Amino acid sequence: MTSMFPDDDSRQLLLRKGVYPYTYISNWEVLEETSLPPRETFYSDLTLEHISEADFNHAHTVWRRFNIGTMMEYTLLYLKTDIVLLADVFESYR
Repeated sequence: MTSMFPDDDSRQLLLRKGVYPYTYISNWEVLEETSLPPRETFYSDLTLEHISEADFNHAHTVWRRFNIGTMMEYTLLYLKTDIVLLADVFESYR
């Protein structure tokens, strides 16, 4: 994780579970949007709950810190973070 995100403050933002509006991302046009969607779009069909205000604020902080311009960029950062954290776990148990 350190090699991918050398800035400690930025890396610390990504060391927790990410926040993502899974159900909202239903077509390619949504990925072209240039702002984080409203909190209501982060509703989870699995838990049947909305995200907390703190989680939504965290998503905004990540958006700003990483200079995100589109939902596609946010998606790619979310996926990259997931993959890098999983790789770190595997490397720790090797």
